[in-house]
Parts: sequence; structure tokens; C-alpha cells
Amino acid sequence: MWQGWARAAVLGVLGVWGAAAADEVLVFRIAVGFADRASRLYEGAILVAGGELAGLEGWRFSQNDVARPNGKFEFRTKSVDHLAENTRPQGVFPQGLTLRIKGNDSTRISFKTRAGSFQFTPAEVTADRAMAFMDGNARVNRLTE
Repeated sequence: MWQGWARAAVLGVLGVWGAAAADEVLVFRIAVGFADRASRLYEGAILVAGGELAGLEGWRFSQNDVARPNGKFEFRTKSVDHLAENTRPQGVFPQGLTLRIKGNDSTRISFKTRAGSFQFTPAEVTADRAMAFMDGNARVNRLTE
């Protein structure tokens, strides 16, 4: 009887330890504008399921661009200046957001705007594997602090 109880207790503890890793702070950069040829407004929100948004900052923000602690943001990509008087613009400077997420590999992070939306999990975006979304116009990278 004792052996059965001890075995069940050990398996129970191992089952708890074998569960998903404890929440940790994960950092991502979402950048947009890689395929844009003109300035574009990105107004929307970052939504987190199975975790928590622990921080949101703008990346390459200027003028009236804003990222709020509640996950809402509004920014406009900026056109590349003419290099010489008779040249065409070369597109836009990519801009975006740096996210700090308290979660684990199964946390679902959503980027939602009128210009396009996508979602990903930390398991899909690792330090050595970025992801592209919105037909290559958006990229997500995992950062180290």
C-alpha cells in the first residue's frame, strides 16, 4: 500500500513539474512597413491571451506616434526622404512596437489594426527564428533584454 501511495505522490509531483513553464517576461519587436510604398497609419491594439501585457513601447516613433500601457497604439510610418532632387521615394522606414509579455510558450499575442492583423505564440517566434506576416509587410522578432 505504501509503495502505491509513494509512487502516486512522485508521479503527481512530476506531473506538476512537467507542466508548461512558469510565466516569464518575453520581449518581442513587431515592425511594419517592409512592403509599404507610402506612409501608412497603424492604429489598433495588442491583445494577449493566456498571459499579460507587461510593457509596450514604440520603436522608431516620432511626432504624434503613441503606444499606451493598455495595449492601444497609433503610429504612422514615415516616407523615406528624397535622396536627390530628381529621385523617387524609396518606400518607408519600418516602425513598430516593442512588447514585454508575461507568459509562456502557449501565450497568444495578437496585433490588430485596420491595415492588417495577425497572431503568434512565443513558441513560434524564437531568438533564432523571426516570422513574417501581412504578406511580408510585418515582421516579429524575439529580443533579449
